[in-house]
Amino acid sequence: MDRLEPWLDEVRELGIDGLIEKANRAYYQRRVAILHFHEDEAGVYADVKVAGDWQRVQVDDDRGKRRVLDLLRGEYVRP
Repeated sequence: MDRLEPWLDEVRELGIDGLIEKANRAYYQRRVAILHFHEDEAGVYADVKVAGDWQRVQVDDDRGKRRVLDLLRGEYVRP
């Protein structure tokens, strides 16, 4: 999961109001969980809360990472 660190900087810089990062790389908007990660033999996955439901996205490649950023922007970044 350490290899995600440069990309996590992009997550942190999205401008999500009230973003809190916990020690286990779980992200909250104030007190509500919005992003966390899982790793298994198949890869690394991000779970993103969108419209109250969790969406799982594999983030081993740039396409998956862009998808997560797009989901977070759409749900949590206000113009």
